[in-house]
Amino acid sequence: MLALAVVVSGLVATSVGLMQRAFMQKQRTIVDLVSNWTSALISIGFAVSGAGAMSLAIGQLSGAVAGGILFFVFAPKGLRFGFNPAKARALLKFGLPLAGSSIIVFATTNVDRIVVGTVLGPTALGYYMLALNLASWPITIFSQPVRAVVPAALARLQHDRPALRSAFLSASGLLAVIALPACLLLSGASGPLIRFLYGDVWEPASTVLVWLGLLAAMRVLFELFYDYFVVLANTRVVLVVQTVWFVALLPSLYLASRAGGLWAAAAVQFAVAVVVVMPLYLIELRRTGVTLGTLAARIAPAVLGGAVVAGIAWAATRTGWHDLVVLAVSGAVAAGVVALLGYRLRHVLRELRTAATVTDSPAMADQI
Repeated sequence: MLALAVVVSGLVATSVGLMQRAFMQKQRTIVDLVSNWTSALISIGFAVSGAGAMSLAIGQLSGAVAGGILFFVFAPKGLRFGFNPAKARALLKFGLPLAGSSIIVFATTNVDRIVVGTVLGPTALGYYMLALNLASWPITIFSQPVRAVVPAALARLQHDRPALRSAFLSASGLLAVIALPACLLLSGASGPLIRFLYGDVWEPASTVLVWLGLLAAMRVLFELFYDYFVVLANTRVVLVVQTVWFVALLPSLYLASRAGGLWAAAAVQFAVAVVVVMPLYLIELRRTGVTLGTLAARIAPAVLGGAVVAGIAWAATRTGWHDLVVLAVSGAVAAGVVALLGYRLRHVLRELRTAATVTDSPAMADQI
């Protein structure tokens, strides 16, 4: 049943891509709302009627079909099914490495829970999954919406590499300013946050959240780097980086879990991201003209601001204040840092809007 939803996603992939390229976010929001609510309501209805776990599968497929119909309705006119061997060869050349890297990304993002559950048992896995859920919030709130529009904006500058690099650096700085303080807030105030949301019984998850919050900050940047290389049609880079990441992570995660327990399983993932993955991306970025110095200059304010947020949050947790007070103070500091740094980068929004309205050139149309 769930596999059928994959078929539906494949049928509407072109419509989704065209809508994303045209920045049809209003229509995308309508599709997402209809799909999610259809899935939820049908799942609940079948569950109440006694369908059991199958109700979730039926709801998921129903939501996918409802969303798929709307994607066809909203897609730019003139779209039709067909097959062009020349286009198929070009798509396979571009897409196969990307598909392979996507499979490896899936393995990399899921191997942690498999290893933790196998080595440390179900109780430790429960603590880990709770922390992982919280650490995923910044990625879901900040990174995923950015990924819905930034690749399309960058793609419009494929014919102008200096402008493309400038837009990428601007997006990096803006995304870092928004996401890094939030991620480091999770790390600095992990204990009060876990206790306030879930109760004292779940406090062991706080040591995991410290490291997964830091890892989330790295992942936000990595996802933008990933999209940048896809726009450059350099899918070999993303395949190599993701493969090396997985190969380095699996044994490190297993050994750390056995030797140090739950906190070490989280800490080693951050270490691999810093020591292995980030240098690989920086080397490849340099080959495209994005130097370490230019990138560091864009994200340094966000790193410093995030460090201030984490430091104040960490200090507040040791004052003996009530958890809610600690979270209120830490959250206010984080919001202030984001507002201050965001105000300094207000010109970046104008730059990205300009990039989004650039008219496609014939050369770019051929690439697309």
